[in-house]
Amino acid sequence: MNKIFLVVWIITLTTKLYSQERCYSFNDSRLVNPIVDKNVKYKISTGLCYHYNSTSIEIGYKRNYFSLTTMTVNPYRGTMRMKDEFYMGYTYNVPIGRKENYHIGITPAFEITSHEPVVRFYIDRRIYKGFFLHGSTIQVSNRMNHLIGGIKVVI
Repeated sequence: MNKIFLVVWIITLTTKLYSQERCYSFNDSRLVNPIVDKNVKYKISTGLCYHYNSTSIEIGYKRNYFSLTTMTVNPYRGTMRMKDEFYMGYTYNVPIGRKENYHIGITPAFEITSHEPVVRFYIDRRIYKGFFLHGSTIQVSNRMNHLIGGIKVVI
């Protein structure tokens, strides 16, 4: 019984090693992983406004992103009339500098529940690799302006 198990294990191991070496060698320049595309980015930013807490998720390719921003009322500084706001739109991102340490972006969007137009402008400063200091302003159509400061992570 042990001999059969040992033979099966050796055959499985050698087949597995051979197939990994042959099909998935990272040293072979002809083989490219079709699943991983470095131009597809995911960005998550979170920040604080005086009356709101902000979270933004962006999914995109190269410089073009689909963005979803939520503004939740801060329970300590919000008023009774305030409600949570959700914005959906298109973001265009421009990296600046040789090492792309700064990013500037603009997002024309609309508020999901009321369909009001919204414009978001942001600037990011790289802290370390995929971590950025994030500052943005959101201009809502009812003359309200959110000033947000926080952190952004690019995956």
